[in-house]
Amino acid sequence: MDNENRNGTFMFLSDKHVTIRLGNIDYSVSAHFSLNDAELYLSYLEDSGDAKYAIAAVIYSKLEDGEQPKPTLEKICNEDDEAFTSFILAVVNDCQDLKKYYDETDRGYMPTQRFALAYKRYHKFWSEQLISSTKPLCDTYNEITQSIDLTLVSKMQNSLCACQPAFIEAKKMAQEVAATLSPALIQMAQTAQEVASQLAPIQSAMLEYAQAFQELLANVKIPTVTEADRNRLEVNHERWGKLGWTIIPNAPLKFFRRDPSSLENPNKVAMKYCSAKDMDELFSSLKSQTVNQSDLSSAMFCYQQRQYKACALLLFGLIDSKLIRRQPRRDGENRAVGRGAVRKLKEKFRSEHNIEELFFMALDYKNLMACLETLFAFGDNFKREPPVINRNYIDHGMNSRHVRKRDCIQLFLALHNLLSFLEYA
Repeated sequence: MDNENRNGTFMFLSDKHVTIRLGNIDYSVSAHFSLNDAELYLSYLEDSGDAKYAIAAVIYSKLEDGEQPKPTLEKICNEDDEAFTSFILAVVNDCQDLKKYYDETDRGYMPTQRFALAYKRYHKFWSEQLISSTKPLCDTYNEITQSIDLTLVSKMQNSLCACQPAFIEAKKMAQEVAATLSPALIQMAQTAQEVASQLAPIQSAMLEYAQAFQELLANVKIPTVTEADRNRLEVNHERWGKLGWTIIPNAPLKFFRRDPSSLENPNKVAMKYCSAKDMDELFSSLKSQTVNQSDLSSAMFCYQQRQYKACALLLFGLIDSKLIRRQPRRDGENRAVGRGAVRKLKEKFRSEHNIEELFFMALDYKNLMACLETLFAFGDNFKREPPVINRNYIDHGMNSRHVRKRDCIQLFLALHNLLSFLEYA
C-alpha cells in the first residue's frame, strides 16, 4: 500500500485528544476514530439519517465517567453544530484520504453533514481496497473447492427448494406493502404541491416588499454615504438575512454593516448578543406587541424547556398568520400591502425622521425580507435540506437534523422584527 494510504483511520492509532465544550463544560475526547467508532457511527447514520445525531453518539461513547457529569446523548444532540467542529476536523486531519473527501464536499453544508458525506465515500474506498487485496485469497479458495466433492451443498440446495413456497409468500407480502405505500407516496407529492400553492401568495408579498425597499434605497440620497458604501451596506444586510439573522436588539448598531462572509463563524458572533438575559428582554418586548399571546407564551415555554421543534412550529405559525393577513382582501376590499405599504412607510418616515434614518431603517427591513424569503423558501420536493431552518421541512416533518436553539432564536427575532415592521407599515 502506498504511503498516502498508510495513515488511514482504520489502520493506525492516534493519541491526539481534542477539547469539546458541552453545556458550558470542557471535555477531553480522543480524536482516534476506531473500527468500533466507525461501526457505531455508520449504524446511527443509517438508522436515523441524522448526521449530527450519529457524530454525537460517537462522542457520547468516548466520554468517560469522572469528576465532571457526563451529559446525555440527547443533550449532546441539542448543542450547536459548532460544538463538534474541533472533533470532526481532528479526525479528518488525521487521515489524508478522509481529508481529501471532506475538502471536496460543499462548504455550504454544516460540518456534521460534510463529515457524513466524506466518511461514506471513505468507507466505500476502504471496502473496495479490502476486496481488492483479498481477491487472490478468494481465487485460491475457489480452486480448492472445485476439487472437493460438495454433496453437502447439493443437500442444502434441496432444502432451499423445499422453502420456495415461503419465499413466494414473502414476495407476495412485499408486493402488498408496496401497494399500501403507493397511496401514501402519492399523498406526499400532493401535499408538496399544496404547500407550494399556500406559500405562493406569502412569497409574492415578501417579493413585493423587497422590490419596494430596493426602489426606496435607490432613491434615497445621503451626501455622507458614497455609492460604493451604499452597495456594500445593502449586500451585507441581505447576506445576514440569508443566514437567518434579522436585527438583534442588543447587538451594536453597526453590527449588520459588516460582511458576514468575512467572519470565521458569523453565527457564533451573532449568538454573543442572544444570551439568556438578552432573550428575556426580547420576550418582554414581544409580549407588548400585537400577536397571539397564547401561542407566543407556548413558544416561549417550549424554548425554555428545550423543546425546540415544538417552539419552531409555533413561531412559524405566528409568522405565517401575520404574513397571510397582509394579503389583499377579495371583493374589492384591498389592504395596504407591498409597494403601497412601503409608500406609506416612506411618507411616515420623511415626516418623522431625517433622510439618513430613513435609509438605515430601509436597510433593516431589506434584511428582514431576505430572511423571510430564506425561511419560507420552497422545499424543492425535499431533495436537499438547507442549512437555515425552513418552514416546509419543519412543518411536514422532512427535516433530517434536529431543530437547534439557534434556529428558535432566529425565529423569535424574525417575528419581533416583522411585528415592528408591520406596525410602521
